[in-house]
Amino acid sequence: MGVNKTIHFMEVCWKDTQNNVTEMQPGFWRFLIGELEGMTDDERTVPYMGVKLEGEGGRDARTSLDYVYVAKERAPMDRPHTRQVGGSYGVIQDGPTVQGIYEPTYAAAVGTTNVAAFMRSSGAAGWSAIEDWLNGVLPSQPGGDKIALRAVVSANGFDELKRSLGVAKIHVKGSGDAFRDAEPAGNIASAVKEAGRVTGGLSVDLTLSFGHITPDDYSAEQLKQDLQAFLEANKASFTHGSRNQADATLMFRKDDGRIDRRPVDFIYNKITTKERVDLDGGEPTRDSVLIALQSAIRRYQNNEL
Repeated sequence: MGVNKTIHFMEVCWKDTQNNVTEMQPGFWRFLIGELEGMTDDERTVPYMGVKLEGEGGRDARTSLDYVYVAKERAPMDRPHTRQVGGSYGVIQDGPTVQGIYEPTYAAAVGTTNVAAFMRSSGAAGWSAIEDWLNGVLPSQPGGDKIALRAVVSANGFDELKRSLGVAKIHVKGSGDAFRDAEPAGNIASAVKEAGRVTGGLSVDLTLSFGHITPDDYSAEQLKQDLQAFLEANKASFTHGSRNQADATLMFRKDDGRIDRRPVDFIYNKITTKERVDLDGGEPTRDSVLIALQSAIRRYQNNEL
């Protein structure tokens, strides 16, 4: 049994006290892993908002990936319950073989670059928490610069939209004022314009989705054409720095004929993908996660994302 999990591509950089971002010398992840291997458990542990972040790193023999594992401790009050034989429910207890419950994050380096592919559980550490952990386990910089993570973005989400077979899901969000003058080019523009007239300054949040069903070619193409027309007519509303959002799940044909769904953000166009991982007891296994990260990295390096 398996499940599709989202993989994010993030890059480390320097951020100064004025939030100015500068590039970092390549090879960060390999350097980090070398440092982690020489640390004690305590040195690899960083407190964050009342919980512990623990980590380790190494090279996986099967995939040859340099990887980092970050575990976010779940506080006892946040832990899930178990059900005993007989029907009684209770909290998970620590014991001789259990020393905590953790939410995992896996990161695998893209070669010797500063980019890494990340896969996280639903309750895993957020990006700010991971940044805190990185800054906590590595030495402080003399000038006060901090290690930061930023999403890797592709050049142009509009090109991806044009190349796609169609659209399986769209999400548009913004103020009613932003969309009140939307050009009536297709159903999406008509919907957000009508909503913009009645919200009185509230935000418009529109999602159109085929769900888990694969739409027929005609329906997916029609939604694609509507989205293209809407974005082209309202480019001014979707720029960096605006609070508006526009993203979609695009459909592409794989070599084996199956449909590949890829999320695209038309403002920031973050590079993400989905890979299938095997489950053991309902949870992804470490081996399957690293194999999935390896597959995603290969696609990223071949400009297939």
